[in-house]
Amino acid sequence: MASDYLLEIEGVKGESTDETFKASIDIDSFSWACMNEGTGGRGGGSGSGKANFSDFQFNKWCDSASHDLIKSCATGKHFAKAVLHCRKAGEKPHEFLTVTMEDVFISSFNSSGSSGGGSIPLEAATLNYVKIKYEYKPQDKKGGGSGNLIAGYDRALNKPI
Repeated sequence: MASDYLLEIEGVKGESTDETFKASIDIDSFSWACMNEGTGGRGGGSGSGKANFSDFQFNKWCDSASHDLIKSCATGKHFAKAVLHCRKAGEKPHEFLTVTMEDVFISSFNSSGSSGGGSIPLEAATLNYVKIKYEYKPQDKKGGGSGNLIAGYDRALNKPI
């Protein structure tokens, strides 16, 4: 399935020409994780620990957003919000996943290149955040949305949102 991944970070201008998300950042891939260290191997019962969230990592090609990401990483600049939009491509694109992060800063930035094939540099960056909301929108048989499934967490308060 062909998909579009577009990342909006308030104050960072990318090169997307998408009509809905102009000047957002076109990303190639992303990754993040929620973990919970259990106590199943420690004696008399299985308990759960505190939720631990990884930084949100994304890969993109070198573009106009790169310099803002580098400067923001170096200075620790905070952003109010970052939003990832994931859409099924096609005549009527369906946004099936939205990941919204609040109180965000760029926690790392990496760039790598290779002279083979004439490729432009590939970049990886990570976002640290206080709140995260993961919103999945199933698609019905007619191509429209059929409700939202939402999970979210406030890391500062250590509770679901």
